[in-house]
Amino acid sequence: MADYKGIKGFKVQSLASDPTANEGQIWYNTASYVLKYDAVGTAAWASGGNLNRPAGAQSQMGSGTVTAALFIGGKGPPDADVVNVEEYNGSAWTEIADLNTARSDGGSANNGTTTASLVFGTSRDPPVTGKETESFNGTAWTEVADLNTATANMAAFGTSTSAVAAMGYMPGVPTSPYNKTETWDGTSWTTVNNTPAAATGVSGAGIITAGLAIGGSGPPGYFDTNFEYDGTSWTEGGALLTARQNGNAFGTQGAAKFFGGQATPGVVALTESYDGTSWTEVDDLSSARMVLMGAGPAGSAGITAGGLLSPGYTNVTEEWSDSPAVVKTVTVS
Repeated sequence: MADYKGIKGFKVQSLASDPTANEGQIWYNTASYVLKYDAVGTAAWASGGNLNRPAGAQSQMGSGTVTAALFIGGKGPPDADVVNVEEYNGSAWTEIADLNTARSDGGSANNGTTTASLVFGTSRDPPVTGKETESFNGTAWTEVADLNTATANMAAFGTSTSAVAAMGYMPGVPTSPYNKTETWDGTSWTTVNNTPAAATGVSGAGIITAGLAIGGSGPPGYFDTNFEYDGTSWTEGGALLTARQNGNAFGTQGAAKFFGGQATPGVVALTESYDGTSWTEVDDLSSARMVLMGAGPAGSAGITAGGLLSPGYTNVTEEWSDSPAVVKTVTVS
């Protein structure tokens, strides 16, 4: 009779105790006399505490982690820009210091923290220029140096002292997307190398030396593009499975999640996971929504809140978690 080694081509280890979880590993536990393996852990969205805005709100501007996040500005009924900022502690949101300038459709340092964050740009018309940048120190927002170009709906990522604002559109002219890039050094914005394509409704994740600009739209429609930034230049990475704009993202260049957005034929709840090479569809949001907040420095854990439904706003918060590999026992029935 053929044995396991003959069939599978390798030998199963005999171990006195279970090893550290490692997906796909198989071993025989000599203490319990059973064959065991490490199974892939579950990865899913879970409900968090609702935003305080009773009728809901939309904003793509956020910073922080699952247990300490900011939901910054945005819009709510009756479709007006707001200065409101809320802070999340892992279970509930609390109103904190307002922005100096009401804004929506701007960018943020989504790898910032609740004590060191940055927001920039807006879709608002004059007298707001669309260049305004504000820095947060945990207590108050301070006006700092403006963007060089008025911008809305851009790919934004980084920290409060090292951020990127790429693509987007001129406030009031969403049909003319940019291919420009600006970087923030903690004091001022500098215009650097252009992106490979012009797009609006783009989402960002990562840091200034390893970032992503995901999806978006422009002639002739929604994009499945994913551009990678190394701090100097942009290159094309793995394409999305579903082309869309106005979603959001969190994580790193080699491990990111992209979720929600507007696709054909409408608003979606889709979530895709990036491993640095290709995208894989994973667990959906609880409801389809676009223009939603996203934050988290690691692809294994992040947060989203608010967003625009079809129609109306939402105040729902969801938390993402990649569960680790788990030990399973081989059973025979």
